[in-house]
Amino acid sequence: MKERFTPIQKNSTEMKINILRTEKKWDTNYQSIYLDSQDVIIMASFSIPIPQSNLPINKQKLEISFHFATTEIKIFMKYLPNTRFNKELSLNYDEIQKKDELLEIPKSPSIHTFLIIDTSGSMLCEDVVPSNNKSWYSTNHFPNNRFGAVLESVGEYIIERQKVSSNDRITLIHFDDYAQLIFSNRVLSTQLIVNFSQPNYDGTYFDKGFQLAYQNMEQINLEGRIPKMIIFSDGHNCGDNTSLHELLQGYMNGPYGRKGLHIDAILLGPQSYKEDMDEITKIGKGRSLQSETSEGLAKSFIQLAQN
Repeated sequence: MKERFTPIQKNSTEMKINILRTEKKWDTNYQSIYLDSQDVIIMASFSIPIPQSNLPINKQKLEISFHFATTEIKIFMKYLPNTRFNKELSLNYDEIQKKDELLEIPKSPSIHTFLIIDTSGSMLCEDVVPSNNKSWYSTNHFPNNRFGAVLESVGEYIIERQKVSSNDRITLIHFDDYAQLIFSNRVLSTQLIVNFSQPNYDGTYFDKGFQLAYQNMEQINLEGRIPKMIIFSDGHNCGDNTSLHELLQGYMNGPYGRKGLHIDAILLGPQSYKEDMDEITKIGKGRSLQSETSEGLAKSFIQLAQN
């Protein structure tokens, strides 16, 4: 069996491949096996280096061949523009049958991400725009503004988390003067953001987004997943920061804090705006990232996905 893949980003330095397995058997009455099923596990995970190249993404092909022998599965990988970059992996059937843990890397814990996205008026600005050239999104285009760039970056976050865990969930919330639940407790898929909801573009009140995220957290069953909040904004909080910090401290001291809740933040804007985000992540025991470009924005989301 042979398949070809392309990198997610033009400047990628490696491609990570997961090999999954399940005990379920295919039959005519069972047409789908979902990656988030409890019986689907990662058998192995590995990376192949990608050399620096000026080729467009659709020309950078990674070919993977699977050979099923008597006692093992052999996997051959090669980067087609330069076959000097290649790798080989063998998985022994006996070892696979003896244990369900990973053969090469420890299994990453599954998380439930609560994405809290600023949709205030400044998100209409066109100084930062999406690339609209992603292989996973080719039918239409994201809005040609900051909001579109964020949507595209969220797609990159989803793709990166799919590499790390097959059992994640995600909830998306927009906030401005008010907060709006876009979708809740969904299996990871870039299709979730392709059919995006147009925001209201009003004010910037961080507490509105956090409050709705926490309410949703209490209404769903995390099923053992670690809760994680990520707030994105391109400006200052219009609300009372003291009240916001007290609110977040309450979350961290509550039952979900004891379940491992942490809060990350991404700022699209100058360093002078970052103080709000730094205070939030200090309370939330997370990371505060900042960018002023669409490329940097995508890298920030990917970085948090790998956390």
